[in-house]
Amino acid sequence: DPGAEEKMREYYRKEYRPGPSVQNLFTGQRKLHYHAHFLAELFKQWRKDGVDPEVFEVGEAIGMFLNMMKTTFPKASVSGSELTLSFRRVCHHEYGIDLSEEFDDSRKYDLIASYKVLEHQAFPDRELKRYAAALKPGGFLYISVPTWFHTMSNFGMDGFTMDYYYDKNHINVWTRQLFETLLAKCGLEVVKSNYVF
Repeated sequence: DPGAEEKMREYYRKEYRPGPSVQNLFTGQRKLHYHAHFLAELFKQWRKDGVDPEVFEVGEAIGMFLNMMKTTFPKASVSGSELTLSFRRVCHHEYGIDLSEEFDDSRKYDLIASYKVLEHQAFPDRELKRYAAALKPGGFLYISVPTWFHTMSNFGMDGFTMDYYYDKNHINVWTRQLFETLLAKCGLEVVKSNYVF
């Protein structure tokens, strides 16, 4: 179906999730602690080298990650994409960051973030190649995807449900080896990973 990808995008624009709530702030704040910890060495190196990073986040949600980047590096250039209109509006009004619907591959970035997004994209290899091509020399792709086939954990939720793991919203899921092979196929190399949280 030639229109399938656009139908999927329309679903993500309007039906995928309800408008932002306090739950988004709660989970977003928890994720910011993880991001800051995982990226601490990179941030330290950027400060040492005097880098004012160019950062793009794919699937930015309500803007918390890009706001963290602007707070951490006030001269950083930040931009991002998000399909959900209500989330883009919150990002604009809360953080003054205007998000687009599309990844801007006309620019080069020090960091491209894609946190829990690739599993929703119809052509993950195509997107990864675009990200790789848009990185500056020495730039990084910071990415998180589900690699659930090697272990089934409930992420702190009560019980285990197949519906959570194999929801219709997740059109891709990988083993660790398969995902790392996909990254290599797209010209990317794993330089740091965390498969615990």
